[in-house]
Amino acid sequence: MVEPEQSIALVHELADCVDLFKVGKLNHHPLASRIDWREFHLDVLEALEQVGVDYYIKKDLRAF
Repeated sequence: MVEPEQSIALVHELADCVDLFKVGKLNHHPLASRIDWREFHLDVLEALEQVGVDYYIKKDLRAF
């Protein structure tokens, strides 16, 4: 993921054509330190559950 809001919007937009979402943190990028990863983790889980798709949260994001 790059931008939290865009990533969550993509979950809603692509739910009908994606078999499995894999979601993780943005690594090794200056913008990564500006993101509240705990908030994103909770928000993306909510979006994934709302649309009822299969998903995998990568270990780096599950830590939050």
